[in-house]
Amino acid sequence: MSARTRPYAAFFFDKPAQDKREWLAAQCAAIGIVDLEDGDVLAGSWGDTWVYAQAHDLTECRVLSLEFASYGAFYEMVDQTRGDALDEDGLYPVAVAFRDTCDTLRPRFGFFMYVPVAEIPDEVADTEERVLCYEVDKLVNDLYGLLYLSREYDEALFPGDVRGRRDELPSVTGRVLFAGHGRDRWRPERLRPKQDPLPKQDPPPSTAGEPRTPPRPRRPRPRRTRPTSR
Repeated sequence: MSARTRPYAAFFFDKPAQDKREWLAAQCAAIGIVDLEDGDVLAGSWGDTWVYAQAHDLTECRVLSLEFASYGAFYEMVDQTRGDALDEDGLYPVAVAFRDTCDTLRPRFGFFMYVPVAEIPDEVADTEERVLCYEVDKLVNDLYGLLYLSREYDEALFPGDVRGRRDELPSVTGRVLFAGHGRDRWRPERLRPKQDPLPKQDPPPSTAGEPRTPPRPRRPRPRRTRPTSR
């Protein structure tokens, strides 16, 4: 994995009036992330690995972001894959933690992906636009390795919107979909430019001390509403 990429999860909520630090502390406490890294960053164990948590305000959403503290931990988990079954996937603990986070916090949408650091702000801003416009067909077929649709968004899908064979995790509040099936469940059909495939070589040194780049909000665009009939 290139030093310019990182495993990254983001969860999209309606923007509340609550102070961002207080909101972050409450959300993270609900999923067991309670260690203070600095004033705006919390840290803790998530999916059998250590992550950093931050809150970011966009145009109309507040985003909870989680990023891996160590590239080495990600490599080690990938290397533990033993077979095609979901419970044989080395990243299975991450998938379960992602699903449990969504069921506990109930965001509108969430994703986990392997993304170049420089593209994180644009990726999050583009996703917010699709979330606000109910572009669920684009959300479910984007380059996310794992995604969550709230029940409202899942019900907005049309038959045939989900392309390809996809593994799923059961969710009590919505739907959790992988990008594919079997050993390729985390791999989208196409790779983003400059994005490397999932790692299969020795890990580079940990980059836990790197500065974290917050997403930047986009200018608001005309908002489309979810259709009321099909």
